[in-house]
Amino acid sequence: MKLVVITTGSYPYGGAATNRHVSYLKGLVELGVKVHLLILQKDNHQSNLSNKSTGVFQGIQYEYATWHSTANAHLFVKIFSKLKALWVAKKKLIRIIEDSDPDLRLLILTTKPVETYPFLKFAKKKGIPSFHERTEYPFLNSTSFIQKVELTYYLKYIIPKFDGVFVITH
Repeated sequence: MKLVVITTGSYPYGGAATNRHVSYLKGLVELGVKVHLLILQKDNHQSNLSNKSTGVFQGIQYEYATWHSTANAHLFVKIFSKLKALWVAKKKLIRIIEDSDPDLRLLILTTKPVETYPFLKFAKKKGIPSFHERTEYPFLNSTSFIQKVELTYYLKYIIPKFDGVFVITH
């Protein structure tokens, strides 16, 4: 079986989310799952140790869709960079699917609808089972009006489309 993971962040070294993902993905590798981590773009707080755009770490193959940071960029540049990252990641996902065995699964770790929905829709169209991981209940950090609108869309239109969702909480 092959598992393609769509995410953002600093890999293979980063913060708590990176460490959590690497921990359970490493366990899946040890069980014989081929894991391919597809990272949309560099994190604004990228670890200096995560200085390669592609590689293998503890049996986990990883690659970035785009290899540039937009931390101090103008809003237009950030939006363009995000759209480019989504487009490039989809092309890379198509390549991975074409090169893979039919027993493929998709794990989407992104939480923003603009980052999640295109891959979820693509997986459904291709008949690829798709799953989602949350580290907390999504409503815990939704305080602003925009966050609440985004949360409503996420809960009503995105979550029901997954084949499975697991929440890591305490």
